Amino acid sequence: MLHRVRSQRSGIKNHCRVALLLAFNGVACGSSDSQQTKSESSSAGDDHASEPSPNRGDAGSPAHADDADGVGPEQAPTSSDDGSSEGSTTPEPAGPTTSEVDCLHEGDGTTSIRIVNRCSESLQFEGSDIDGARIESGKSTCIDVGPESETLSAKRYWAYTGDDPGTGHYSLAEFTFNTDFNDFDWYNISFVDAFNLPLQITPLDAPDCDELTCGSDFLANCPEVGQLMNDQGQVVACVSPERDNGDSPVATYFEQCDDAYAWSGDDANGDDPSPVKACATEDWQITFCPSSALPAEGPAAEQTDASVDPAPESPNPDVASDPGTALGAFPFVDSEVTRGGTMTFTNVGAKGSWPRRIDRPTGDPACDYKDGTDTWGGQCCMTEYFTESTTLSPFDQEMTLILKAIDVKQLAVYQPDDAADAAWSRVTAWDSRIDNADNLWFTREGDGANTFPGDLTHDDCVGYLSQAPTVEASEEAYLCPDDPGVMHRGYKGSKLIVFLGSMDLDDGGVKSCDGDGQGHPGPWVAFVASELIRDGGRKWNGLCNCYSKTDTVGDGCGEINVFEVVMDNNDYSNREFASTGVRSYQAGHVGGAVCQSSCMRDDFAADADVVDACAGKAYDAGPVLTVGGDTDGCPVWRRPVGDRFFFILLDEVSREIQVGMIHPANIPDAASKLLPELPATVERAVIDDFAALRLPE
Repeated sequence: MLHRVRSQRSGIKNHCRVALLLAFNGVACGSSDSQQTKSESSSAGDDHASEPSPNRGDAGSPAHADDADGVGPEQAPTSSDDGSSEGSTTPEPAGPTTSEVDCLHEGDGTTSIRIVNRCSESLQFEGSDIDGARIESGKSTCIDVGPESETLSAKRYWAYTGDDPGTGHYSLAEFTFNTDFNDFDWYNISFVDAFNLPLQITPLDAPDCDELTCGSDFLANCPEVGQLMNDQGQVVACVSPERDNGDSPVATYFEQCDDAYAWSGDDANGDDPSPVKACATEDWQITFCPSSALPAEGPAAEQTDASVDPAPESPNPDVASDPGTALGAFPFVDSEVTRGGTMTFTNVGAKGSWPRRIDRPTGDPACDYKDGTDTWGGQCCMTEYFTESTTLSPFDQEMTLILKAIDVKQLAVYQPDDAADAAWSRVTAWDSRIDNADNLWFTREGDGANTFPGDLTHDDCVGYLSQAPTVEASEEAYLCPDDPGVMHRGYKGSKLIVFLGSMDLDDGGVKSCDGDGQGHPGPWVAFVASELIRDGGRKWNGLCNCYSKTDTVGDGCGEINVFEVVMDNNDYSNREFASTGVRSYQAGHVGGAVCQSSCMRDDFAADADVVDACAGKAYDAGPVLTVGGDTDGCPVWRRPVGDRFFFILLDEVSREIQVGMIHPANIPDAASKLLPELPATVERAVIDDFAALRLPE
């Protein structure tokens, strides 16, 4: 039997309906520029999610349906021992265990939803007019909701792990699909009745629409009045006994997530962002446990049952407001433990030059390297830029991180505090558990923002990550585009980038960046000269940028393909392996070996991360590649399954570039002062230990 401490559910019925009003000013809804107003009406007993609003002509109302009688989880609760329907016993799964299924086909005329389970255990999902099913941890399934041409009103979807908390005790994803008003779908997250699992709603193929995320765990610190417990004394839901009272302890607690309804009138306050959004798209994704959640902040629950474990301690979840705190160990999805691997590039840096695009007219004497046209027929003036640096050059210049088709869960960038190099501090930080960025700017299209989506596996858009401070074009010696998104400071000098992430993705679920059909599903992490993405305006301007002096060799301003899964439908392509290569004027292309299509993943030991593609065997110690010298075989990465710590260290002191991956369940002692906590500051000795890694050892 499920029971809640002290409080019994009051059985309050709906006497409040909320409608989102749109100002007819031509602004697209669901984007950051949307202009939305909020109002409240008081009719009771109707399903407002299918009723036209008088302020929107024939438009269907928002998806928020949890204030409407008769609209809710359709699973009937089982009776408790006292004859009430307050909770339910744990049922048998309502459907078969699912494997990953792809039903998302843009333009097929069907509204579909991918359900993703990122919880640490299997879950049972249910919803309006669908057959529920069980989804294993790390897997997904897909459901067809109905025709895209038909308005589908007041649809709700929910899930649970372990004991079923029962009707009215779920986190809800709510929708009204395919309304007559601009073909908008309305959507929201609701905790009005209860919370049981963290939740995320993602519009697919709709980059201008808002993703809604409530990734915190609201069970751990649920106010006592809202705790719904199972027979073992575990809190399985945080229930709101006063769903219409915005000042109640539970509603106030839920207000920590702006992306969800905390109580029935949550969108009546114009000072808060509206938790209901609109988007004209066809397909959707609902993710349960979008990240391994930290407990939400709040009053610690007063335990009245000695069998209830206290809430676990957690690191401070507010990275941005407390940059002096470690990010904290991130719970990871279990996978087969591997030995880790490194590739070490030595002797990096030399005097030399690369072509630099400058803002001078045709015929100007300064155009001494090239005076002609670029790839698109525009004017191209280039000069030859020389550097006297030998410590890591050209990678001591500002560099920008590139990310594509990879799921990042936690990220930190470290740099030396000063020229003495005695300590390194974390200069950029992001953690998906609280989605709070410190000194970070990210853009895929447009101006970008100081936020980061983390999961980049939905499409093949290329993302650029840099520091938050801007740089004016007049401050640089090269031509910069009118593109504010890439005019943010890169990372100059020595730097260490570490992120916890995964290359697990459904190839068929990766859409083209332009939204037109299948995208390129190959994960790519690169670290490139900031000049390179600026002088070509992010595009591959092969006839006019700093990348290369000799055709496409890459003997220019510097690019590091940190991890690249080559999937180009040729003999060099293999989705089960990743390549690492360093390109610059110093020695052209160093590394970059590929395991051709004939390579088989199972030809190598299951615990191997770095392998020799030429010798056909795993390395016993991390390979070393000397720029301008010898290379230890043909090193490639066996594409990891599950989470890994990925890192790249560029160190001016040792003149080395170290690339590696470490399984979070097998962190070597030499890395333990940095991983998994990702502290705010580390001593130089910790960096030396990282540089000395030759994994596997």
